[in-house]
Amino acid sequence: MSFGENLQFLRKMHRSMTQEELAEQLGVSRQTVSKWEMSGAFPETDKAIALSRIFNCSLDELLCQDMNSGNEAYENLRVETVPAFAYVRYAVISHEPEDDAMRHIRDWAARAGIKEPEVIGWDFPCVSQEQINVFHMHGYCAACILPEKPVPVSCHGAHGGSSAGRIRKAKDPVRVGLPPRSADA
Repeated sequence: MSFGENLQFLRKMHRSMTQEELAEQLGVSRQTVSKWEMSGAFPETDKAIALSRIFNCSLDELLCQDMNSGNEAYENLRVETVPAFAYVRYAVISHEPEDDAMRHIRDWAARAGIKEPEVIGWDFPCVSQEQINVFHMHGYCAACILPEKPVPVSCHGAHGGSSAGRIRKAKDPVRVGLPPRSADA
């Protein structure tokens, strides 16, 4: 990925910042930002440093790495409406959040006596650019869909005070993003 593509990706990820807003912060014209994004020009060193500070990333990441590498994972989804359900959720921000959250929720389900837990997960969006770019951390939520028959639930089995262990009920049908169905499904 080029510097221009990285800049455009970071700008859009940063609260959908416009070229004008970025240009104003840097003291340059919108056309200058556009040239950078089109790889028609590169910023002066002081502007590149300012960009890395605005987006909380290193110069190496900004200039050399593919910062948009995982974006394709969200492009090919279908949306379905499913019946309402109750669940217990656990959210974590760490270096390996998906593994941490899934392991924790499966352990919780085993302690709660759920024999074959139905576990779902999704990215946790409340992670700062600093947590992502500086500390290389990400967020993930895992949830155990509760069976129809009541299961005794204790909040004390999860980390005390966290959202883990709290029963959530979707009052209306829930819309979920799922991978597209294959031709043989």
